[in-house]
Amino acid sequence: MRRGLAMAMAVGVLASCSGGDGDPPAAREDAAATTTTTTVAAAETTTTAAPASGTLGTVELATVEVGELDQPIALAPRPGSPDLYIAEKGGRVRLIKTTTNPTTDAITYQVQRTPLLDLSGDVINEGERGLLGMAFSSDGRKLYLNYTRQPDGHTMVVEYALGDGATIDRGSRRELLMVEQPFANHNGGQLVVGPDGFLYVGLGDGGSGGDPQGNGQNPETLLGSILRIDPEGGGGEGP
Repeated sequence: MRRGLAMAMAVGVLASCSGGDGDPPAAREDAAATTTTTTVAAAETTTTAAPASGTLGTVELATVEVGELDQPIALAPRPGSPDLYIAEKGGRVRLIKTTTNPTTDAITYQVQRTPLLDLSGDVINEGERGLLGMAFSSDGRKLYLNYTRQPDGHTMVVEYALGDGATIDRGSRRELLMVEQPFANHNGGQLVVGPDGFLYVGLGDGGSGGDPQGNGQNPETLLGSILRIDPEGGGGEGP
């Protein structure tokens, strides 16, 4: 099942994006093209009084269709880059190139057809399992992924190094964590890098109904926990 990806743009005053009822969208995906391109015009500039302390003032939101992706489940910006990275539940990492016209401030999004990384052969994508989380290190040089692996469905947290530009060094794969999953649901999967530079990993209770193994209340298991990992291991011995 495919889903369109829409970007929410927050500005002080947003120019109207619609014309007549028959106006086509800014861009459509062409089967022969290598990318899907959407251009978002810059907002009009309006001078208004400063908002009161502690308020946002006048904010309007609009959504702009950027492209069509297959089960997008996570979106992560890479520090130091304007591009967007999308995790598809089936096991692919996709790149959206983002450029801004310096003259008009219009933003152009290009959804790259070729996945940046394809782990679909290593991922179980059924029900609550799949590629479930994605995050970047604070310096933007490492990519972290959380997925349920073939064939046993256990949770894997892995790291990849990023090369110059938007490239992933596939040979740099490093396993940070493996957690056995007793059932096929309640895997969790969220990844976040905190301001401390550590990687935070959310794990469900391991599944079935009513947590029959009591993992959510058991401090002796990693299941049902939010873990904090130093990916560098302090002394380079591992995470």
